[in-house]
Amino acid sequence: MKKMFLGLIVAIMAMAGCAGGAKPVKNPTESPAESSSLLSLDQALKEASNRIDERITAGSKIAPLNFNSPHDKFSDYVLEELTANLVESRKLTVVDRREIDLIRNEFDFQFSGDVGDDSMQQIGQMLGAQAIISGNFTDMGGFIRIMIRVLNVQNASVEVQYRANIVSDAVTMALLTGGRRNVAAVAPRQATSGGSTATQTPTTTAQTQTQVQSYTAQTANPTIAIEVTVKSGGKLYFQDKEVATLWDNDSYTIPIDGPGTYTLKMVFADHTETRSVTITSRGITKVSLGSVYTVGSIGPASGIIFYDKGSYSEGWRYLEAHTADFTGVQWGANGTAIGGTMAGLGDGKRNTELIIGRLNRSGEENRAAQLAAILKIGGFTDWYLPSRDELDLMYKNLKQRERGNFSDVWYWSSSESDSSRSWVQHFGDGRQTTDAYGARSKAASHSARAIRRF
Repeated sequence: MKKMFLGLIVAIMAMAGCAGGAKPVKNPTESPAESSSLLSLDQALKEASNRIDERITAGSKIAPLNFNSPHDKFSDYVLEELTANLVESRKLTVVDRREIDLIRNEFDFQFSGDVGDDSMQQIGQMLGAQAIISGNFTDMGGFIRIMIRVLNVQNASVEVQYRANIVSDAVTMALLTGGRRNVAAVAPRQATSGGSTATQTPTTTAQTQTQVQSYTAQTANPTIAIEVTVKSGGKLYFQDKEVATLWDNDSYTIPIDGPGTYTLKMVFADHTETRSVTITSRGITKVSLGSVYTVGSIGPASGIIFYDKGSYSEGWRYLEAHTADFTGVQWGANGTAIGGTMAGLGDGKRNTELIIGRLNRSGEENRAAQLAAILKIGGFTDWYLPSRDELDLMYKNLKQRERGNFSDVWYWSSSESDSSRSWVQHFGDGRQTTDAYGARSKAASHSARAIRRF
Protein backbone atom coordinates (compact mmCIF):
# COMPACT_ATOMS: atom_id res chain seq x y z
CA MET A 1 0.00 0.00 0.00
CA LYS A 2 2.85 2.31 0.91
CA LYS A 3 4.50 1.68 -2.43
CA MET A 4 1.31 2.34 -4.33
CA PHE A 5 0.75 5.61 -2.52
CA LEU A 6 4.30 6.65 -3.07
CA GLY A 7 3.95 6.00 -6.76
CA LEU A 8 0.69 7.78 -6.85
CA ILE A 9 2.03 10.87 -5.29
CA VAL A 10 5.01 11.07 -7.45
CA ALA A 11 2.87 10.58 -10.45
CA ILE A 12 0.70 13.40 -9.51
CA MET A 13 3.61 15.67 -8.97
CA ALA A 14 4.98 14.72 -12.31
CA MET A 15 1.81 15.28 -14.15
CA ALA A 16 1.15 18.70 -12.78
CA GLY A 17 3.99 20.31 -14.53
CA CYS A 18 4.04 18.32 -17.67
CA ALA A 19 2.09 20.85 -19.51
CA GLY A 20 4.96 23.18 -19.60
CA GLY A 21 8.10 21.29 -20.25
CA ALA A 22 8.02 17.70 -21.41
CA LYS A 23 9.22 17.38 -24.98
CA PRO A 24 6.94 15.18 -27.12
CA VAL A 25 8.37 12.12 -28.83
CA LYS A 26 7.02 10.87 -32.13
CA ASN A 27 7.86 7.23 -31.42
CA PRO A 28 8.79 6.58 -27.79
CA THR A 29 9.19 2.81 -28.14
CA GLU A 30 12.61 2.75 -29.77
CA SER A 31 15.27 1.33 -27.48
CA PRO A 32 18.80 0.04 -28.06
CA ALA A 33 18.27 -2.41 -25.20
CA GLU A 34 15.56 -4.31 -27.04
CA SER A 35 18.06 -6.55 -28.76
CA SER A 36 18.47 -10.19 -27.89
CA SER A 37 21.47 -9.47 -25.58
CA LEU A 38 20.87 -9.27 -21.83
CA LEU A 39 21.90 -6.24 -19.78
CA SER A 40 22.64 -5.92 -16.11
CA LEU A 41 20.04 -4.01 -14.14
CA ASP A 42 22.40 -1.05 -13.65
CA GLN A 43 23.21 -0.93 -17.37
CA ALA A 44 19.54 -0.84 -18.27
CA LEU A 45 18.73 1.85 -15.71
CA LYS A 46 21.60 3.97 -17.00
CA GLU A 47 20.34 3.61 -20.58
CA ALA A 48 16.81 4.49 -19.44
CA SER A 49 18.10 7.59 -17.64
CA ASN A 50 20.03 8.69 -20.71
CA ARG A 51 16.96 8.20 -22.86
CA ILE A 52 14.90 10.33 -20.49
CA ASP A 53 17.53 13.06 -20.51
CA GLU A 54 17.54 13.05 -24.31
CA ARG A 55 13.79 13.15 -24.77
CA ILE A 56 12.51 15.40 -21.99
CA THR A 57 13.06 19.16 -22.25
CA ALA A 58 15.96 20.35 -20.11
CA GLY A 59 14.82 21.94 -16.87
CA SER A 60 11.53 20.03 -16.70
CA LYS A 61 10.43 18.82 -13.28
CA ILE A 62 10.16 15.03 -13.23
CA ALA A 63 8.95 12.62 -10.54
CA PRO A 64 10.07 8.96 -10.34
CA LEU A 65 6.67 7.72 -9.30
CA ASN A 66 6.33 3.95 -9.12
CA PHE A 67 7.72 0.68 -10.38
CA ASN A 68 5.71 -2.52 -10.09
CA SER A 69 7.69 -5.64 -9.21
CA PRO A 70 7.32 -8.71 -6.98
CA HIS A 71 9.29 -7.07 -4.16
CA ASP A 72 9.52 -3.55 -2.73
CA LYS A 73 13.31 -3.79 -2.55
CA PHE A 74 13.53 -4.25 -6.30
CA SER A 75 11.09 -1.40 -6.93
CA ASP A 76 12.91 0.91 -4.53
CA TYR A 77 16.24 0.13 -6.12
CA VAL A 78 14.96 0.94 -9.61
CA LEU A 79 13.49 4.27 -8.51
CA GLU A 80 16.56 5.22 -6.48
CA GLU A 81 18.96 4.41 -9.32
CA LEU A 82 16.89 6.35 -11.83
CA THR A 83 16.76 9.26 -9.40
CA ALA A 84 20.51 9.18 -8.79
CA ASN A 85 21.31 9.00 -12.51
CA LEU A 86 19.01 11.90 -13.35
CA VAL A 87 20.32 14.04 -10.49
CA GLU A 88 23.90 13.41 -11.60
CA SER A 89 23.18 14.48 -15.18
CA ARG A 90 21.81 17.84 -13.95
CA LYS A 91 19.55 18.24 -17.01
CA LEU A 92 16.22 17.77 -15.22
CA THR A 93 14.80 18.81 -11.86
CA VAL A 94 13.97 15.65 -9.90
CA VAL A 95 11.17 15.80 -7.36
CA ASP A 96 12.45 15.47 -3.80
CA ARG A 97 11.33 12.19 -2.22
CA ARG A 98 10.48 14.05 0.99
CA GLU A 99 8.04 16.19 -0.96
CA ILE A 100 6.48 13.05 -2.37
CA ASP A 101 6.15 11.55 1.11
CA LEU A 102 4.41 14.67 2.38
CA ILE A 103 1.81 14.51 -0.38
CA ARG A 104 1.42 10.76 0.07
CA ASN A 105 0.70 11.20 3.78
CA GLU A 106 -1.72 14.04 3.12
CA PHE A 107 -3.72 12.11 0.52
CA ASP A 108 -3.30 8.61 1.96
CA PHE A 109 -6.98 8.21 2.77
CA GLN A 110 -8.40 9.59 -0.48
CA PHE A 111 -6.08 7.55 -2.66
CA SER A 112 -5.90 4.28 -0.73
CA GLY A 113 -6.94 2.13 -3.72
CA ASP A 114 -6.00 1.84 -7.38
CA VAL A 115 -5.36 5.26 -8.82
CA GLY A 116 -6.24 6.16 -12.39
CA ASP A 117 -4.43 8.51 -14.73
CA ASP A 118 -6.91 11.30 -13.99
CA SER A 119 -6.12 11.24 -10.28
CA MET A 120 -2.40 11.15 -10.90
CA GLN A 121 -2.67 14.07 -13.29
CA GLN A 122 -4.45 16.08 -10.61
CA ILE A 123 -1.73 15.33 -8.06
CA GLY A 124 0.95 16.17 -10.59
CA GLN A 125 -0.67 19.49 -11.31
CA MET A 126 -0.78 20.24 -7.58
CA LEU A 127 2.95 19.52 -7.24
CA GLY A 128 4.06 21.32 -10.38
CA ALA A 129 5.75 18.36 -12.09
CA GLN A 130 5.81 18.12 -15.86
CA ALA A 131 6.47 14.38 -16.15
CA ILE A 132 6.09 11.13 -14.23
CA ILE A 133 8.28 8.04 -14.34
CA SER A 134 6.64 4.64 -13.90
CA GLY A 135 7.47 1.10 -14.90
CA ASN A 136 6.84 -2.60 -14.53
CA PHE A 137 8.54 -5.95 -14.27
CA THR A 138 7.88 -9.21 -16.15
CA ASP A 139 9.54 -12.52 -15.31
CA MET A 140 10.27 -14.17 -18.66
CA GLY A 141 11.50 -17.43 -17.15
CA GLY A 142 15.22 -17.25 -17.98
CA PHE A 143 15.52 -13.48 -17.75
CA ILE A 144 13.67 -10.37 -16.57
CA ARG A 145 12.04 -7.74 -18.77
CA ILE A 146 11.59 -4.22 -17.48
CA MET A 147 9.74 -1.32 -19.03
CA ILE A 148 10.08 2.29 -17.96
CA ARG A 149 7.75 4.99 -19.20
CA VAL A 150 7.57 8.75 -18.84
CA LEU A 151 4.08 10.25 -19.00
CA ASN A 152 3.20 13.85 -19.70
CA VAL A 153 1.26 15.22 -16.72
CA GLN A 154 -0.90 17.55 -18.78
CA ASN A 155 -2.28 15.08 -21.32
CA ALA A 156 -1.08 11.63 -20.10
CA SER A 157 0.72 11.00 -23.40
CA VAL A 158 3.77 8.72 -23.42
CA GLU A 159 6.91 10.83 -23.83
CA VAL A 160 9.48 8.06 -23.38
CA GLN A 161 9.13 4.29 -23.34
CA TYR A 162 12.20 2.15 -22.66
CA ARG A 163 12.29 -1.65 -22.56
CA ALA A 164 15.19 -3.98 -21.81
CA ASN A 165 15.89 -7.63 -21.08
CA ILE A 166 17.75 -8.04 -17.77
CA VAL A 167 20.00 -10.91 -16.76
CA SER A 168 18.80 -12.80 -13.67
CA ASP A 169 22.08 -12.41 -11.76
CA ALA A 170 22.88 -12.37 -8.05
CA VAL A 171 22.00 -8.68 -7.74
CA THR A 172 18.49 -8.95 -9.20
CA MET A 173 17.80 -12.21 -7.35
CA ALA A 174 18.83 -10.71 -4.03
CA LEU A 175 16.60 -7.69 -4.60
CA LEU A 176 13.69 -9.91 -5.57
CA THR A 177 13.99 -11.98 -2.42
CA GLY A 178 14.14 -8.94 -0.19
CA GLY A 179 17.91 -8.99 0.22
CA ARG A 180 20.20 -6.05 -0.25
CA ARG A 181 22.87 -5.73 -2.87
CA ASN A 182 25.96 -7.86 -2.18
CA VAL A 183 28.84 -5.43 -1.70
CA ALA A 184 31.36 -8.25 -1.75
CA ALA A 185 31.07 -8.03 -5.52
CA VAL A 186 30.04 -4.40 -6.00
CA ALA A 187 30.80 -1.39 -3.83
CA PRO A 188 27.78 0.18 -2.08
CA ARG A 189 26.22 3.16 -3.77
CA GLN A 190 24.40 6.09 -2.25
CA ALA A 191 21.52 7.53 -4.27
CA THR A 192 20.67 11.14 -3.65
CA SER A 193 17.61 13.11 -4.68
CA GLY A 194 17.31 16.69 -3.55
CA GLY A 195 18.71 15.98 -0.11
CA SER A 196 17.13 12.63 0.71
CA THR A 197 19.39 9.60 0.62
CA ALA A 198 19.08 5.84 0.34
CA THR A 199 22.02 3.51 1.00
CA GLN A 200 22.26 -0.19 0.12
CA THR A 201 23.26 -2.30 3.13
CA PRO A 202 25.62 -5.20 2.37
CA THR A 203 24.77 -8.83 2.94
CA THR A 204 27.08 -11.78 3.12
CA THR A 205 27.84 -13.89 0.08
CA ALA A 206 26.24 -16.92 1.76
CA GLN A 207 23.02 -15.00 2.40
CA THR A 208 22.84 -13.87 -1.19
CA GLN A 209 23.41 -17.36 -2.55
CA THR A 210 20.64 -18.75 -0.33
CA GLN A 211 18.24 -16.08 -1.52
CA VAL A 212 19.09 -16.72 -5.17
CA GLN A 213 18.50 -20.45 -4.81
CA SER A 214 15.14 -19.82 -3.13
CA TYR A 215 13.93 -17.43 -5.80
CA THR A 216 15.07 -19.65 -8.65
CA ALA A 217 13.14 -22.59 -7.24
CA GLN A 218 9.97 -20.51 -7.04
CA THR A 219 10.22 -19.21 -10.60
CA ALA A 220 11.31 -22.30 -12.49
CA ASN A 221 8.18 -21.90 -14.63
CA PRO A 222 7.40 -18.63 -16.39
CA THR A 223 4.95 -16.25 -14.77
CA ILE A 224 1.39 -16.02 -16.04
CA ALA A 225 1.01 -13.08 -18.38
CA ILE A 226 -0.68 -11.83 -21.52
CA GLU A 227 1.52 -10.34 -24.24
CA VAL A 228 -0.50 -7.97 -26.42
CA THR A 229 0.72 -6.97 -29.88
CA VAL A 230 -1.05 -4.31 -31.91
CA LYS A 231 -0.93 -3.48 -35.62
CA SER A 232 -1.68 0.20 -35.10
CA GLY A 233 -1.47 2.60 -32.20
CA GLY A 234 -4.03 3.41 -29.55
CA LYS A 235 -4.90 2.96 -25.87
CA LEU A 236 -4.91 -0.50 -24.27
CA TYR A 237 -7.33 -1.38 -21.48
CA PHE A 238 -7.15 -4.46 -19.23
CA GLN A 239 -10.25 -5.33 -17.21
CA ASP A 240 -11.68 -1.92 -18.23
CA LYS A 241 -8.67 -0.04 -16.82
CA GLU A 242 -6.26 1.82 -19.10
CA VAL A 243 -2.79 0.29 -18.84
CA ALA A 244 -0.77 1.58 -21.80
CA THR A 245 -0.55 3.79 -24.85
CA LEU A 246 0.89 1.75 -27.72
CA TRP A 247 2.29 2.66 -31.12
CA ASP A 248 2.18 0.86 -34.47
CA ASN A 249 3.45 -2.73 -34.22
CA ASP A 250 4.10 -2.28 -30.51
CA SER A 251 3.66 -4.87 -27.75
CA TYR A 252 2.91 -4.81 -24.04
CA THR A 253 3.08 -7.57 -21.41
CA ILE A 254 0.46 -7.71 -18.65
CA PRO A 255 1.25 -9.93 -15.62
CA ILE A 256 -1.90 -11.59 -14.24
CA ASP A 257 -2.75 -13.24 -10.95
CA GLY A 258 -3.69 -16.67 -12.26
CA PRO A 259 -5.95 -18.69 -14.57
CA GLY A 260 -9.26 -17.09 -15.51
CA THR A 261 -11.00 -15.05 -18.18
CA TYR A 262 -9.75 -11.51 -18.78
CA THR A 263 -10.98 -8.67 -20.97
CA LEU A 264 -8.71 -6.67 -23.26
CA LYS A 265 -9.83 -3.56 -25.12
CA MET A 266 -7.85 -1.54 -27.64
CA VAL A 267 -9.19 1.88 -28.60
CA PHE A 268 -7.83 2.73 -32.04
CA ALA A 269 -8.34 6.00 -33.92
CA ASP A 270 -11.19 4.61 -36.00
CA HIS A 271 -12.66 1.78 -33.93
CA THR A 272 -12.55 -0.16 -30.68
CA GLU A 273 -11.67 -3.84 -30.50
CA THR A 274 -12.55 -5.96 -27.45
CA ARG A 275 -11.18 -9.43 -26.78
CA SER A 276 -11.96 -11.96 -24.05
CA VAL A 277 -8.93 -14.12 -23.19
CA THR A 278 -9.20 -17.33 -21.17
CA ILE A 279 -6.00 -18.45 -19.39
CA THR A 280 -5.79 -22.05 -18.20
CA SER A 281 -2.06 -22.58 -17.54
CA ARG A 282 1.17 -20.80 -16.69
CA GLY A 283 3.22 -19.06 -19.32
CA ILE A 284 2.85 -16.17 -21.76
CA THR A 285 -0.37 -16.02 -23.78
CA LYS A 286 0.08 -13.96 -26.95
CA VAL A 287 -2.81 -11.87 -28.29
CA SER A 288 -2.87 -9.74 -31.43
CA LEU A 289 -5.25 -6.78 -31.63
CA GLY A 290 -6.01 -4.63 -34.64
CA SER A 291 -5.06 -7.45 -36.97
CA VAL A 292 -5.89 -7.31 -40.65
CA TYR A 293 -8.07 -10.36 -41.28
CA THR A 294 -8.52 -12.13 -44.59
CA VAL A 295 -11.49 -14.09 -45.90
CA GLY A 296 -11.24 -17.62 -44.56
CA SER A 297 -9.10 -16.69 -41.55
CA ILE A 298 -10.17 -17.18 -37.94
CA GLY A 299 -11.87 -14.14 -36.42
CA PRO A 300 -11.65 -12.78 -32.85
CA ALA A 301 -14.71 -14.81 -31.78
CA SER A 302 -13.22 -18.03 -33.22
CA GLY A 303 -15.52 -17.85 -36.25
CA ILE A 304 -14.55 -17.62 -39.93
CA ILE A 305 -14.13 -14.28 -41.71
CA PHE A 306 -16.25 -14.22 -44.85
CA TYR A 307 -16.25 -10.53 -45.80
CA ASP A 308 -13.91 -7.52 -45.56
CA LYS A 309 -15.20 -4.22 -46.86
CA GLY A 310 -11.70 -2.75 -46.76
CA SER A 311 -12.05 -0.07 -44.08
CA TYR A 312 -13.92 0.64 -40.86
CA SER A 313 -17.18 2.52 -41.27
CA GLU A 314 -20.46 2.56 -39.38
CA GLY A 315 -18.77 0.65 -36.58
CA TRP A 316 -17.52 -2.38 -38.49
CA ARG A 317 -15.28 -3.71 -41.25
CA TYR A 318 -15.47 -7.52 -41.13
CA LEU A 319 -18.21 -10.17 -41.10
CA GLU A 320 -17.51 -13.35 -39.12
CA ALA A 321 -19.59 -16.56 -39.28
CA HIS A 322 -20.10 -19.06 -36.47
CA THR A 323 -18.75 -22.54 -37.24
CA ALA A 324 -21.92 -24.52 -36.40
CA ASP A 325 -25.57 -24.54 -37.52
CA PHE A 326 -28.86 -24.32 -35.72
CA THR A 327 -30.91 -27.06 -37.39
CA GLY A 328 -34.65 -27.59 -37.74
CA VAL A 329 -35.66 -24.12 -36.52
CA GLN A 330 -38.50 -21.86 -37.58
CA TRP A 331 -38.28 -18.20 -38.52
CA GLY A 332 -41.40 -17.40 -36.50
CA ALA A 333 -44.04 -14.66 -36.56
CA ASN A 334 -45.92 -16.51 -39.30
CA GLY A 335 -48.84 -14.42 -40.49
CA THR A 336 -47.44 -11.28 -38.87
CA ALA A 337 -45.46 -8.67 -40.79
CA ILE A 338 -42.37 -7.52 -38.91
CA GLY A 339 -41.75 -4.60 -41.26
CA GLY A 340 -38.54 -2.65 -41.68
CA THR A 341 -36.14 -5.50 -42.36
CA MET A 342 -33.53 -4.90 -45.06
CA ALA A 343 -31.50 -7.15 -47.35
CA GLY A 344 -28.12 -5.40 -47.58
CA LEU A 345 -24.70 -5.90 -46.01
CA GLY A 346 -24.68 -4.85 -42.39
CA ASP A 347 -28.48 -5.00 -42.13
CA GLY A 348 -28.74 -8.35 -40.36
CA LYS A 349 -28.08 -6.94 -36.90
CA ARG A 350 -30.95 -4.45 -37.06
CA ASN A 351 -33.21 -7.06 -38.70
CA THR A 352 -32.55 -9.47 -35.84
CA GLU A 353 -33.45 -6.84 -33.26
CA LEU A 354 -36.75 -6.12 -35.03
CA ILE A 355 -37.63 -9.82 -35.30
CA ILE A 356 -36.84 -10.55 -31.64
CA GLY A 357 -38.93 -7.60 -30.52
CA ARG A 358 -41.98 -9.04 -32.32
CA LEU A 359 -41.31 -12.61 -31.16
CA ASN A 360 -41.00 -11.55 -27.54
CA ARG A 361 -44.30 -9.73 -27.67
CA SER A 362 -46.05 -12.79 -29.10
CA GLY A 363 -44.37 -15.20 -26.67
CA GLU A 364 -42.56 -17.30 -29.30
CA GLU A 365 -39.30 -18.98 -28.32
CA ASN A 366 -36.35 -20.80 -29.91
CA ARG A 367 -36.75 -19.14 -33.30
CA ALA A 368 -33.75 -18.61 -35.61
CA ALA A 369 -33.14 -14.95 -34.74
CA GLN A 370 -33.47 -15.61 -31.00
CA LEU A 371 -31.01 -18.50 -31.07
CA ALA A 372 -28.48 -16.41 -32.94
CA ALA A 373 -28.78 -13.47 -30.55
CA ILE A 374 -28.24 -15.52 -27.37
CA LEU A 375 -25.09 -17.17 -28.72
CA LYS A 376 -22.02 -16.49 -26.57
CA ILE A 377 -18.54 -17.54 -27.69
CA GLY A 378 -15.34 -16.40 -26.02
CA GLY A 379 -17.15 -13.51 -24.37
CA PHE A 380 -18.69 -12.26 -27.64
CA THR A 381 -22.46 -11.82 -27.45
CA ASP A 382 -23.11 -9.69 -30.54
CA TRP A 383 -24.20 -12.49 -32.91
CA TYR A 384 -27.23 -12.14 -35.17
CA LEU A 385 -29.11 -13.74 -38.08
CA PRO A 386 -27.63 -12.61 -41.43
CA SER A 387 -29.51 -10.52 -43.97
CA ARG A 388 -30.20 -11.92 -47.44
CA ASP A 389 -27.03 -10.40 -48.94
CA GLU A 390 -24.89 -11.41 -45.96
CA LEU A 391 -26.19 -14.97 -46.28
CA ASP A 392 -25.26 -14.96 -49.96
CA LEU A 393 -21.70 -13.86 -49.16
CA MET A 394 -21.37 -16.74 -46.72
CA TYR A 395 -22.39 -19.12 -49.49
CA LYS A 396 -20.02 -17.63 -52.07
CA ASN A 397 -16.98 -16.97 -49.87
CA LEU A 398 -17.19 -19.97 -47.57
CA LYS A 399 -19.46 -22.76 -48.79
CA GLN A 400 -18.26 -22.64 -52.40
CA ARG A 401 -14.69 -22.77 -51.11
CA GLU A 402 -15.54 -25.70 -48.87
CA ARG A 403 -15.08 -23.72 -45.67
CA GLY A 404 -17.33 -23.36 -42.66
CA ASN A 405 -18.88 -26.86 -42.38
CA PHE A 406 -22.12 -25.93 -44.15
CA SER A 407 -24.68 -28.51 -45.27
CA ASP A 408 -26.51 -28.67 -48.60
CA VAL A 409 -29.77 -27.43 -47.06
CA TRP A 410 -31.88 -24.28 -46.81
CA TYR A 411 -30.61 -21.52 -44.49
CA TRP A 412 -32.65 -18.68 -43.03
CA SER A 413 -31.87 -15.01 -43.56
CA SER A 414 -33.26 -12.22 -41.39
CA SER A 415 -34.78 -10.45 -44.41
CA GLU A 416 -38.58 -10.67 -44.48
CA SER A 417 -40.61 -10.78 -47.68
CA ASP A 418 -44.12 -10.46 -46.31
CA SER A 419 -46.22 -11.60 -43.35
CA SER A 420 -45.77 -15.30 -44.16
CA ARG A 421 -42.45 -15.50 -46.05
CA SER A 422 -38.77 -14.69 -45.53
CA TRP A 423 -35.73 -15.06 -47.74
CA VAL A 424 -33.87 -18.38 -47.61
CA GLN A 425 -30.90 -19.73 -49.55
CA HIS A 426 -30.00 -23.28 -50.47
CA PHE A 427 -26.34 -24.01 -49.78
CA GLY A 428 -26.27 -26.86 -52.26
CA ASP A 429 -26.80 -24.74 -55.38
CA GLY A 430 -26.98 -21.16 -54.07
CA ARG A 431 -30.64 -20.50 -54.98
CA GLN A 432 -32.39 -17.72 -53.06
CA THR A 433 -36.17 -17.68 -52.70
CA THR A 434 -39.00 -16.66 -50.41
CA ASP A 435 -40.98 -19.89 -50.92
CA ALA A 436 -38.79 -22.93 -50.33
CA TYR A 437 -40.42 -26.04 -51.79
CA GLY A 438 -43.78 -24.23 -51.82
CA ALA A 439 -43.99 -24.18 -48.01
CA ARG A 440 -44.97 -21.05 -46.15
CA SER A 441 -41.39 -20.00 -45.36
CA LYS A 442 -41.86 -18.61 -41.85
CA ALA A 443 -43.61 -21.80 -40.70
CA ALA A 444 -41.03 -24.15 -42.24
CA SER A 445 -38.07 -25.62 -40.37
CA HIS A 446 -34.66 -24.86 -41.85
CA SER A 447 -31.07 -24.38 -40.69
CA ALA A 448 -29.59 -21.09 -39.52
CA ARG A 449 -26.06 -19.78 -39.06
CA ALA A 450 -25.22 -16.86 -36.75
CA ILE A 451 -22.78 -14.13 -37.78
CA ARG A 452 -21.32 -10.99 -36.21
CA ARG A 453 -19.75 -7.81 -37.55
CA PHE A 454 -16.75 -5.97 -36.09
